[in-house]
Amino acid sequence: MLDQLRLSILGVWSSGRYFSWTGPGGVQSGYENNIQWNDFLNVDLRIAKNFDLGLVDLELFMDIYNVFNIKYMSYRAGFADSKDYDYYMESLHLPADVVKDFNYGNIPGDDTPGDIRDDGVAYQPLEYATSLNSIGTPNSSAYYFDASSGKYFQWSGSNWSQVSDSRIEEVMDTKAYIDMPNLHYTTFLNPRDVFFGIKLNIDL
Repeated sequence: MLDQLRLSILGVWSSGRYFSWTGPGGVQSGYENNIQWNDFLNVDLRIAKNFDLGLVDLELFMDIYNVFNIKYMSYRAGFADSKDYDYYMESLHLPADVVKDFNYGNIPGDDTPGDIRDDGVAYQPLEYATSLNSIGTPNSSAYYFDASSGKYFQWSGSNWSQVSDSRIEEVMDTKAYIDMPNLHYTTFLNPRDVFFGIKLNIDL
């Protein structure tokens, strides 16, 4: 059964592209290609079996593209407009040293552009605040990161309450805070695909 059975594996890796971003409203002068998108990794596979039928050599094969179903969001893919793109970038928790000179409130973390929210996880906005008193009209659905205390709080409509550590851990683990592109149907352009084929080689 395993005679003339072939397995071919093709792995591709490329480093992420560098691009310029310093927050919404345009790039600050002096920053060129200051941030790197996630690296690209993909694995394709082909399984083929040959059958010697005399004058005809029959080959049956199966091609699997993106065999591990790795979801990769290409740079700028799926964004409806520049605001949609900025909302995504602002929702990431980028390293503090990367955005220390940028003019927006970043919640420090270890995200990199190209990170995505886990499948099936509802969006949970996290907002930055220098202090709770600085928030004019709180969004009751958001969790606010109070930079002065390092804790997360939610507005009930009349008062603030601290969000439990377990809930915040869940939000962080699933990356529920990432505001994904609005054109979700074009966000991931490398779905796993499986193709079957037949090849005939005739010896005349």
